Amino acid sequence: MQIIDRFPDYLKRLSSLSEDFAVELLQLRSFGEHKKAIRLIKDNSSISHIDKNLLLYRFCFEIKDKALSKKYLYQAKLLDKQNPQIQLEESYLNLDDISFHQCLQLHQSLFPRLSLLDCVSYISCELFHRNHSQSALLFLKNYHKEVEHSIELSELLTEISDKSKHDLYYHYYGDLIILSQLLAPVLLLILATIALFQSNSVPIIFEAIISLSFEPNLFFIGLKQILVWLFFVCAFLPMIRINYLVFVFNKSTPKLCNIQINANYLHIEEFHRIEHLELNPKPYFVSSDDNDFSYNSLIRFLPFVPNLHYIYAYSIFDKCYKIKALWGISNRFHHEKHQSSGSINMLGIRFAQVAFWFHKLKANQLLYIWIFILLSPMLLQLHFTWHYLTPLQITRNLLLLLVASLIIFKLNDWIPNYIKGASSHSIFKVNIIQPGILVIAFIYFYQVFSYFQLLGLIPSFLCTVMFYLIFLPDKLMGAQKEMNAIANQYLNQKSLLKNTVKIHPDCFLVHLCSEKTKSKTLLLIYKSQVSISKTVFGFHLYFKQLKGPLTLHPLSHFCILRSNDENTNIYCSPTSLSKTLDYFKVDFSQKYEFPPSKLHRNHVRMIVVCLLFGLWELTKWSLFSIGTPSEQNLSRNILRYINSHFYYSGSYYTHKVDMVPYELRLSEDNKSLILVQSRLPTYLEYETYLKKYVKYHPSQIISYPPKVKPYKIRFELFSYLQWHFYTKHKSFSSLRYSSIYKDYCKTLNSNMIEVDNKLLCGRKYNLAYELTNSPQIKYQLPKKLQAYISLQK
Repeated sequence: MQIIDRFPDYLKRLSSLSEDFAVELLQLRSFGEHKKAIRLIKDNSSISHIDKNLLLYRFCFEIKDKALSKKYLYQAKLLDKQNPQIQLEESYLNLDDISFHQCLQLHQSLFPRLSLLDCVSYISCELFHRNHSQSALLFLKNYHKEVEHSIELSELLTEISDKSKHDLYYHYYGDLIILSQLLAPVLLLILATIALFQSNSVPIIFEAIISLSFEPNLFFIGLKQILVWLFFVCAFLPMIRINYLVFVFNKSTPKLCNIQINANYLHIEEFHRIEHLELNPKPYFVSSDDNDFSYNSLIRFLPFVPNLHYIYAYSIFDKCYKIKALWGISNRFHHEKHQSSGSINMLGIRFAQVAFWFHKLKANQLLYIWIFILLSPMLLQLHFTWHYLTPLQITRNLLLLLVASLIIFKLNDWIPNYIKGASSHSIFKVNIIQPGILVIAFIYFYQVFSYFQLLGLIPSFLCTVMFYLIFLPDKLMGAQKEMNAIANQYLNQKSLLKNTVKIHPDCFLVHLCSEKTKSKTLLLIYKSQVSISKTVFGFHLYFKQLKGPLTLHPLSHFCILRSNDENTNIYCSPTSLSKTLDYFKVDFSQKYEFPPSKLHRNHVRMIVVCLLFGLWELTKWSLFSIGTPSEQNLSRNILRYINSHFYYSGSYYTHKVDMVPYELRLSEDNKSLILVQSRLPTYLEYETYLKKYVKYHPSQIISYPPKVKPYKIRFELFSYLQWHFYTKHKSFSSLRYSSIYKDYCKTLNSNMIEVDNKLLCGRKYNLAYELTNSPQIKYQLPKKLQAYISLQK
């Protein structure tokens, strides 16, 4: 049975339409130009009022503008209350509010010659060609369920299903995972933004733009940090938007996100917004990368955008190329129904989003404002320093302005041309698959341990192995993902109380329960393949497929299903489980001995890796030379040193660049005067000082401990939280990092000396020499030292 379009008959019943105008409307509708057709109908004065209202109703109904549809149909009804066509259209418009039986009865009363079967197919075809394929599917399924089954309707149901895709995203993941994927990127983006402003990268770049001159090292360090932050923004904002919309619309998303494949265009409904994307004759591009992170593991909770493919096609409404998400789990329409003229990779998706954003700015005349805002500091500086610049500097700055303006203005033209011209073998193609995730994880961990240079490869490798064992064991594929999503829709429904629920022509949910232990087990059986519900604290995560030959081992209160040397305990009677497997024609064998499991091997691997990482944590400090500092040569002229480097507050000395207070004291043998730190700096004081030192001495390379980052932004979540809630308040360990602390003291123009079993920055002075050459020093020392020196004399 074919999906027959009766819109030409619909036009023939409107007597006031000319033949040419009807042909034009047919052509516009077939190519998805509904908005243009609405404008033409409104501008045509030769059509009667009732026909105009009916046409406007029909085109608004097809683009799902329900408010205008009701308005135009009500106006048509006021002009002709007895028109059967209006009564028919009312049934389509209000199908959500009336029962299927009422709709059938109305059609049978209007078309008494049609049989019940013909009437159902008529309504289904009409709904589909009104771009309401999901309503047509629901209508057919309910008719099958409540009235009767027929081969013709089964064929019609299959044909409409093949040309309709609805969203399974929410049901596949559920509330907890969607919420975690929403909150995680929000938190990471906030932390990245805070870290960026703490690094002073923005003022450095802004100062360089204003002054038209910059220190290369500082400029490129700041630019690198800003680019990293921009990467976070580009990666997380689409993720936040998608998960926010899905979470807000909640369980209604399958009705609000779907695709209908028509001959010349795609009808996409996404959260109450309708989009028509042209398929012919302009080329379109569909993402072909493996970017759906649907693993049987905790990776589902990581901040990714899973199970979304994208299409980059010409928007009929916006008159430009546009990127749109293809909602669903399997997204098979690209591979099974249409062969696109190209593929768009994950990097191309980001380019396409930027291109469309620039296009909207140009369409709203906002791009010129953005160009002016971005370039105004350079223009002002160029205006005020024009007379002081050399011809070479003027030429350089003018070229810079020209290139910046050209890039901003033409970017949205260059990006689509790149995407349309790039093949699937493009050098920019990025496939995020299991090895790719591991490479990214290894790079991330090496950034954390890069301080140890080559030795940092050891903990980076161990952390990557732990990441693999925890997050990347198995991946759901194709039909298994789709069946998981379909099954998840039924988990909270009352129909689950039954023993078996048919959720798909070849898919069944089987609910097993043990009367003795009252334990529940949920099986998903799809084409003789068995999957079992995996739960954590009673929360359903996914259905794990039992691969390989199945073996049933009956025990006293439960039974064991064994597959691939792994045991799965099922708490129900062995008889009921064997009958269930036999009923669904699942191949299995039955044995009575207790089967040993090899699942513990994964736990052993994890324990060994954790022990090795613990060994690294215990021994890594031996990489630093601890030792004791050698006795420093005595310095001279303490007053000159104090006056040039310190402020005296009445109780302690404050260094002009260091944040740690200093004090004057005598050595143990009373022969030396010591100006030394009164305490060790905290990690925060240490890092703050080094950042200032790097700013004014960018070419000088200094050593620093792992927890201190004078050159980098602290983007890692765990590193960031550990730093702000624990590390930065601790005192620096000069004993552990003595060789590094010695370099720190040198930057303060002092030495590392040992005082009271502590290694501190300071200087030693010969007391007798200072009193002889500068007698006035006695009266500038603290009173306690003055009294002590007088007693010594």
